[in-house]
Amino acid sequence: MWMHPKNLAFTSFLWILITGFMGGVFLLSPQRGLTGRYYANTNWSGEPMLVRIDPQIQLSDVPPTQQNFFNQDYFSVAWEGFVDIPKEGNYIWSTRSDDGSWLYIDGKLVVNNGGNHSFQEVARALTLSKGLHSIKVLYFEGVRQAGIKWFWKPPGKEKEPVPARILFPYRPSAGSLLVRRSFPYLWVSLIGTWVGVGSYLTYVLYQKGYFTTKNLKPVPYRPALIGLFLACLSFYLSQILKNNSVSILPGDPFGYVQMAELMAEKGLFNTMLYDPLIPELYNAYQNRPEDKAFLLFFSPHMYYVHDFQKGVLYNQYPPGFPFLLSLFIRAGGRDTAFYTLPALNGLFLLFMFGYFSIKYGGLIGLLITNHFASLPLVCFLTVLPMSDIPSVAFTTSALLILYSALHQPGSWRFLVSGALFGFSITLRYTNALAAVPILYLFLVRHKNLYPEPDRRRRVLIDLALFALGGLGFGGIPLMIYQYHLHGNPFRSTYPDTEAMRIFLLENWKTGTSFYLRSLSVALDPLQKALLGGGLIAGLLNKKSRDLTIAGLLLFVAFLVFHIFPVYRHERYLLPAFPFLFILMGLAGYSLLQFSRRSRSLTAIGSLLILTLALYPLLQLRQFHGGTGWFHRMLAERVKQATEENAVIFCEDESGPLKLYADRRTYKIAWLYTDRKEDILEQTVRYLAKNRYPVYVMLDTLGSGMMFKLLEAKFSFERMNIPGLKIPMYKLKGEL
Repeated sequence: MWMHPKNLAFTSFLWILITGFMGGVFLLSPQRGLTGRYYANTNWSGEPMLVRIDPQIQLSDVPPTQQNFFNQDYFSVAWEGFVDIPKEGNYIWSTRSDDGSWLYIDGKLVVNNGGNHSFQEVARALTLSKGLHSIKVLYFEGVRQAGIKWFWKPPGKEKEPVPARILFPYRPSAGSLLVRRSFPYLWVSLIGTWVGVGSYLTYVLYQKGYFTTKNLKPVPYRPALIGLFLACLSFYLSQILKNNSVSILPGDPFGYVQMAELMAEKGLFNTMLYDPLIPELYNAYQNRPEDKAFLLFFSPHMYYVHDFQKGVLYNQYPPGFPFLLSLFIRAGGRDTAFYTLPALNGLFLLFMFGYFSIKYGGLIGLLITNHFASLPLVCFLTVLPMSDIPSVAFTTSALLILYSALHQPGSWRFLVSGALFGFSITLRYTNALAAVPILYLFLVRHKNLYPEPDRRRRVLIDLALFALGGLGFGGIPLMIYQYHLHGNPFRSTYPDTEAMRIFLLENWKTGTSFYLRSLSVALDPLQKALLGGGLIAGLLNKKSRDLTIAGLLLFVAFLVFHIFPVYRHERYLLPAFPFLFILMGLAGYSLLQFSRRSRSLTAIGSLLILTLALYPLLQLRQFHGGTGWFHRMLAERVKQATEENAVIFCEDESGPLKLYADRRTYKIAWLYTDRKEDILEQTVRYLAKNRYPVYVMLDTLGSGMMFKLLEAKFSFERMNIPGLKIPMYKLKGEL
């Protein structure tokens, strides 16, 4: 039936029609931003040192990382392009700059903020007609502070930075401009149509098993209505986003809190993420506490730096976690953000304990949850507003709910599992790798439960329900988000160059060695023994074999994928970690089963399992993670020791110190440069020259290696902060 010629012809034609139309829309949609030409002088003369498309004019102090292109002082920039005015009216335009800046609209000088001066803002009102107008902004920097920001105040709205969505580097054609203005209407309608048509075709196959002309006639079917509802909802949300988007910086990690705060204040769908990690490189950091404050982030995703020469911006921040945080902030204020993750982690551990207690007994449930809870990475991230803990919780829950449906009829679990899986992708894009074990569980379920004549039909229904949950809670929200961020709902998150690393044997060796070594460090000898025993027991036992294989597939999928990127971190494998501890639980369960041969063996076995379950609690004293109040206390001590105005270089596990020490005068840098020690050296010299106290926290292998490079060129002294086990050093003297 599936290979019926009419089926293939109809579905192929439908797919080509929709895909071709959407692809044409994407090709016609013009690029956003203005063409920026950067000159190594103050009069815009000669050949520019750098030409690129800048989404907005939000230039901050030029950091050492840009010194390859122009000097920190004595440079100039000219931005040119077009602005699409949405409606006729009186618009107020302004520039805030140090030093001079000028704004020309349609060739006429509108804002004159010229001359050598510190930061000052000049504004002027101008009545403009609807449609395209030419734009030119000139800026030059003399000495000391540098920066320019360009604002507008549309009729009836608040002042804001001029958004990228109305800027074009060249005059777009009438057709492409029409596409840009109507794009939200087009693509969400197509998505809704796809969902509706797909649901209808699923119904036809369910009823008849094949397509014919007689079969394809209008029939009342609820999934078609659901598709129409999703299309209307997507259109409504996209219009809200289009009209109310604001740009912010989500510096990792406390930028998640900033982002969530803005969502809570402006509305859950009113935030557009922009320019995530390197504000000085991409000139879009709009939430600096004050103009003279210095806040520097070194991105761990190093192709941000590599692609700077191309003017390419890649953004890896999904919107799900700030959205989740914003709900708590809206309900209880900013401080609730810091208690959200411990609460979510507690609920997840309770779910794990309940699930495995019902399946294998209370002792095994306790063993699994305690070992997972005591993992240092989990404890650190519990108080660190990042997406890892929610990522683990939603991914694991989706798989376990699907696993519970292996031997039970009924399809509601597929809808719930799909919704959890979809939302997990909004938390971290790489959670899509969980599709590998999910597909395996799908195949196992339908092989076990349904005979051959009925199997295809049931597969279709369950897949449709899973896809419906995934689209509603993950796919459609992410496409809306990507469209308003990049102008393309299907833009790839990762640069194409990263994929080429799959062919490098050295990369496989390095990546595999790193993650296996990280796994070895994360687990103590007892846990490794339990893991090995559980793997053997899980594969031998028919009842637990499918769960064991699904867990292994998940772990291998995450391992293989994360071998490719330049930057590697232990926490990237966290969504697969619960299944490692499930294997430990299976080892304990096998031991209990063996001990039931006599009462004395049962007592000894139960006592042994209880000891193994409580053992991780003894390890909690060996590291400083787990509770928010403790990090608050340490943060205050660090602030006192660093005079509250230091630049701190650190990595993830000291992130809680960053969060709880979040003050306007506290300046932090995330240190990871991946063989870019020259950039690091330039940065330290720049900070020391400008009399910023510089401190280094050595909390990971990466920061330790980078510190060795610094130590060879600078003089540091060790600091002693009570309760802080992370080595911390201060730069001695002046350069």
